[in-house]
Amino acid sequence: MENVISLNLSGLQISVLLRPEIGQLRSLKMLDLNANNFSGLISAELFNCGLFEYLDLTANGFTGDVLGKLANLRKLGFLSLFDNSLSGKIAESLFQLSRLNTIYLYSNGFTGLSRRM
Repeated sequence: MENVISLNLSGLQISVLLRPEIGQLRSLKMLDLNANNFSGLISAELFNCGLFEYLDLTANGFTGDVLGKLANLRKLGFLSLFDNSLSGKIAESLFQLSRLNTIYLYSNGFTGLSRRM
């Protein structure tokens, strides 16, 4: 499974926890978990997939602070986290992701919105 580059599980109403083993998919470039019933903290191992170009975690029940962990995802071009229960301060490091051209953060508890957004 380490050669998987795209994983689309959107709209399946999956409600199990997102397991740490997701981080073992080192070749993963696209992950779409949109519109499921995931909840709780997003596994830190997810952010070890440094090849991500597309990450969609929209409309789940994820909680916690993930924004600081995004700095590892240097190839990220699309990020959608809206409609979760995420929190934390939006860090300037988010704007150092030079390939990031689409980002959706609304309907969460983020603070510190920059004028740059």
